[in-house]
Amino acid sequence: MMGSLSSNAEAVKHRITVKECQKAAWPRHKPTCQGIRGLKSVATSSINDRHNMLRAYCMKQRPLMMCYGILGLDLHRNIERWENEVFHILVRPSPGASLLRPEKAFLAIDAKPRRMDELGGAHELGFRLELEKLKAEVKRDKQLCGMVVITTDVESMISITWPIAFTHALPSTPPGLDMDDWREPLITKLNYGMVFNG
Repeated sequence: MMGSLSSNAEAVKHRITVKECQKAAWPRHKPTCQGIRGLKSVATSSINDRHNMLRAYCMKQRPLMMCYGILGLDLHRNIERWENEVFHILVRPSPGASLLRPEKAFLAIDAKPRRMDELGGAHELGFRLELEKLKAEVKRDKQLCGMVVITTDVESMISITWPIAFTHALPSTPPGLDMDDWREPLITKLNYGMVFNG
């Protein structure tokens, strides 16, 4: 992928300006100009920017993620489950994400409980360490239980990991929420009612 970007980046040197595009040659310039705009966008968007966007999104969506994570892991009925599983939310950037408020910068596409051995990939060790650290904290402080929420941007594969410890009792399930039918309501709420299509 980086090799492709490097070879195409040479086109940026031609510096086709807006004034040139407004001349009679616009039909010929149009595809090139649009391509260069896209290349500049990709080249200037950094991993740090995406990471910061995802972190801000998670901060805004924390209450929802916690509430539905408890349902997803079924902690009210099986409180030990958090010791071997995490709650994993997959997102992708919304169109025009950099211009949107943090809570709307990503679209949720999936959410599910996952065992550690299902995660795999380069981040698995980090996820395991977070869970082990949380277990030690819960045991040391004599807390009730914990939960690790992971949010992954499927385009950049950046993840934000959020460990939570519950001191005395789990938050109660909000009225009208089905403990066995939580996935679609969560996706809908995270996306403010927008439906993700592929």
